[in-house]
Amino acid sequence: MGGFFGVTSKDDCVMDLFFGTDYHSHLGTRRGGMAVYGPGGFQRSIHNIENSPFRTKFERDVEELEGKSGIGSISDNEPQPLLIQSHLGSFAITTVGKINNMEELLKYVYENGNTHFQEMSRGQINATELVAALICKKETIVEGIRFVQEMVDGSYTLYLNPYGYVLGYVEDESAAGNYAVITGVNSTGHTNGFYAVEVKLIMADGSTGKFDVNLAASYKKWNGTNNGSTSTKERAMYETLTGDIDHNGSIDADETSKVDTLVTYSLDGNTVTLGQAGVESGTRYNRTTGTGLELTNTVSRYTFNAGSLMTDDKTVSFIKDT
Repeated sequence: MGGFFGVTSKDDCVMDLFFGTDYHSHLGTRRGGMAVYGPGGFQRSIHNIENSPFRTKFERDVEELEGKSGIGSISDNEPQPLLIQSHLGSFAITTVGKINNMEELLKYVYENGNTHFQEMSRGQINATELVAALICKKETIVEGIRFVQEMVDGSYTLYLNPYGYVLGYVEDESAAGNYAVITGVNSTGHTNGFYAVEVKLIMADGSTGKFDVNLAASYKKWNGTNNGSTSTKERAMYETLTGDIDHNGSIDADETSKVDTLVTYSLDGNTVTLGQAGVESGTRYNRTTGTGLELTNTVSRYTFNAGSLMTDDKTVSFIKDT
């Protein structure tokens, strides 16, 4: 297994990073490491924790490390975090997961510019170094992370710290992502080419909120296409969510809104972008029997067809469990 921890702070984060990483010590027994970004750039420390606990090994390092952003790793295999220098700049990276197509990816990077990797014991390649090499194949870090998603076959979680910013990444949105149920739809603009929608959502942890919908972005995510003008996309998405086809601001007897629909979502402040979840929720989000979806602060399961979605209260997301 393995574990990681990331933190950004307005003040020095080293002690938070130290204790946060130590909290994950039960997930790995071989290597521990911390990397921080501060006034002098990156600093890193890695120790063998096979015969001595993380806290003992790193108690002196916390006096020397300085920074407001950092990542920590507990690993059962390769030493990390790694510090990478590339055309993207310098960044620190740590990963946890299993890559099923390691040999295929190694062949790809050797054929596309990489000349060597550091070799570990028993001829193994550091999986984190391989992920970093894939990221560096692209022109930006974000594009690189998306490329990793496309290339890696397996379960992978990644924390990245480019110049002091911590990013999180979970492989394959079809396997893990943010889901919510629409419990209310309100038309807030429907005349003279101006369309606006407010939705009420209940998220996987049971929390609720009202959000303005980014209609154009939702149209692209919902339909898998970005064709048409912005006004055309906003109008189409307005009609999809509200069911208000005649644009009178209300839902008539022959119109149906997307209330009680399970959706994917991403938030930007008080604005939400919605997408289709690929399964129907009906009204089962308020579970009263032994099946269906229970949106509470517990591990919950939503059953559909031959599979199910399971929510993890710590990540506020559903995990596809088939």
